[in-house]
Amino acid sequence: MFTTLYLVRHGQTVFNTRLLIQGRCDSPLTDLGREQARAAALWLGERGARFDAAFSSPAERACGTMELLWGGAYQRLEGLRERSFGDLEGTDVLALPKPMGDYPVSFGGEPESKLEARLTSTLAAVMRGDYEARPVSAPKGVLSGQSIGPRNPVPGRTDAPVESCAVRPLDEGAPCSGNVLAVSHGAACKAFARAWEHTAEVELPSPFPNCCVLVYRFDGASFTLVEVADPAAHLGGGGCPSS
Repeated sequence: MFTTLYLVRHGQTVFNTRLLIQGRCDSPLTDLGREQARAAALWLGERGARFDAAFSSPAERACGTMELLWGGAYQRLEGLRERSFGDLEGTDVLALPKPMGDYPVSFGGEPESKLEARLTSTLAAVMRGDYEARPVSAPKGVLSGQSIGPRNPVPGRTDAPVESCAVRPLDEGAPCSGNVLAVSHGAACKAFARAWEHTAEVELPSPFPNCCVLVYRFDGASFTLVEVADPAAHLGGGGCPSS
């Protein structure tokens, strides 16, 4: 069993800059988004964080962020995908009511309770080491329609050089760190945080910035939010409300 989860929201995307709802749609990281991911990687490196395993949402924006954070193999899990917003995807994020609640359900989106349960079950399974890798479906591409398969590195990036800032895997035979790295999305991360706000020791930031890092302690049954970091705050960009 692993004991510490580092949960990261992906870097800024083209849809974020246009204030459009992404959900299951995908759009690429911006130059700022890539710099945000590098800043998060440096933050992880400076604190000496090492990881026994790494997992990402299958969305290209999440995988691209992961590959700037982490210099080793990782697995993509359907359970880390962003919330489905149904027919609202690609529309103005500022038009969403606050709190949003189950507003997207009327447009074919995912219920809030289902989202919270999905993130909790996925991350609990990951931390216990009893997750099951399932086939990963291609994202509903608006600006990107790249198909992504299970387990394998992102297509077209297998020979890409590892970023100098990326956290390196533990040496073979080294003691386990107990740490897991996961990359997901804005609405998904906030839903997970809501599910465990009754145990949290710190508050979730508002707005919720790209490449924000949420550090959770896991005891085998429950998660406790013990630290929140915004490693890319010095780069600007704010907390894009889009997913």
